[in-house]
Amino acid sequence: MLSGALGAHNVEHTLLDANLEGMFDLLKKPFTPADTWTRRAYRNLSKNLSSLKNRHTYQNIDTYKRAVSDINRLLNISGGERARISLADYNDARLSPVKSDDLLHAARNPEKNPFYEYFSKRLPAIIKGDKTTVAGFSLNYLSQALSTFAMIGFLRREFPHITIVLGGSLVTSWMTSMHRVHIEGLFDGLVDHCVAGPGEYQLLALLNKKPPPKMHVTPCYDQLPVGDYLAPGLILPFRSSIGCYWGKCSFCPERTAGAAGGGPDQRVTSGLAKGTAYSQTPPERAAMELCNLAAHMKPALIHLVDNAISPAFMGAITEQPPGAPWYGFARITPHLKDPAFCLALKQSGCVLLKLGLESGDQGVLDALQKGIDLTTASLVLETLKKAGIDRDLRLSPLRHAGGDAR
Repeated sequence: MLSGALGAHNVEHTLLDANLEGMFDLLKKPFTPADTWTRRAYRNLSKNLSSLKNRHTYQNIDTYKRAVSDINRLLNISGGERARISLADYNDARLSPVKSDDLLHAARNPEKNPFYEYFSKRLPAIIKGDKTTVAGFSLNYLSQALSTFAMIGFLRREFPHITIVLGGSLVTSWMTSMHRVHIEGLFDGLVDHCVAGPGEYQLLALLNKKPPPKMHVTPCYDQLPVGDYLAPGLILPFRSSIGCYWGKCSFCPERTAGAAGGGPDQRVTSGLAKGTAYSQTPPERAAMELCNLAAHMKPALIHLVDNAISPAFMGAITEQPPGAPWYGFARITPHLKDPAFCLALKQSGCVLLKLGLESGDQGVLDALQKGIDLTTASLVLETLKKAGIDRDLRLSPLRHAGGDAR
């Protein structure tokens, strides 16, 4: 989305997927395997990476688990004694991503990060002297925080003229936390601006661009290494809305703190924006845009990343299918009780809906302000099953005024 906004305003920019590149760089590090498992993993690395791009691998759980386990073995060893690294996670034995002092320590000592050898070469390679004025980091998960701050610290030390902007869903949860202790300028001298929510307007403002008040952005994926991801085909992310059209659940990160495990010491920086209200691209326009993107990108699967796909957008997709299978999060609504509607979803390419129920107790659901009744939920699950749409139902343990909900 940021790339689409920048490109639409003729701003030269570079996208970097440091997650993907950083892991590949670790896997290239030479070392002498000391045990049978590691020798096998090292010998089969290329084969295992290729297998994760092969659809047949996912039809045999043992083959899949062996490939992932062997790759994780090499990542973990390459990370050194302090780090615990896998395809899905990164932990440091001495530093915590929820402690501000540890984040600042990571920034002051970037050379101690296991990815330092990678980013100390890669970041300077894409910085174009004085022409590069802004560097933005999208920080979405706790497992990214320490490495993100290590990269920020490296840039601040080596390129002090660059304005550093920090955003992403984890940063948003820190900044919009209702239980925060507000300390102005926690990252002063390190981060110039923190952004909560979508960052298109804020970033363009920093670059002295003046977008229209109701700017519509078409996402651009052209700079991303779409052929390198470890999946059997491109999984195309697309959103038709920002925020949640329900927005009333008492535990939801849209209105409460700690969406991603809490903030650094529950303290936050000042930002360019505070949260974002729900907004939706007109459903027919979003459906057409998705069709155009799918025709251009030719994805194997579409991931609708809306917090909750609206019934209106579902209806628009049934009228204008994207031409590829798709899945995403949805609320349990009366629309999904309709067999004809669900069959139309299936025919449009819907293969999976992820549904949050949280509890099988109506009193608990009411206390959580879910806006769901169990009779409707039961009928929805049955109707989706008959239509041939898989359901990923979440029954989460949550603490509320009445105790534990399970």
